[in-house]
Amino acid sequence: MTWLRIESEPPRQFYKDPSDIQHLNADEARHGIIESIGSLRAGVEGETPNISITMRNSSAESSRLFLSPPLGAKAELLDSSGAIFSGIVYRVELGDTCTVTIEA
Repeated sequence: MTWLRIESEPPRQFYKDPSDIQHLNADEARHGIIESIGSLRAGVEGETPNISITMRNSSAESSRLFLSPPLGAKAELLDSSGAIFSGIVYRVELGDTCTVTIEA
């Protein structure tokens, strides 16, 4: 049970498991397109802590949602107990999938 919230305009929430919908804010856009959530990366050589979320783009749904990438927007990876990781949208890569990287 993990989902992503991006404070873009409009604010958006992304989830993988439909059971997560009960935890999402009903007043904000919700999209069930998360495929996977990477491991938290924090390198010993000065790498800023970051995490990547891979989203489905098979029908260009991510391409439409990220037509204007929300770079610099506040983003939170959450579970039912609260924030797991907070930062800003650092990178959006579109292709067969969409990868959103959040940096602390």
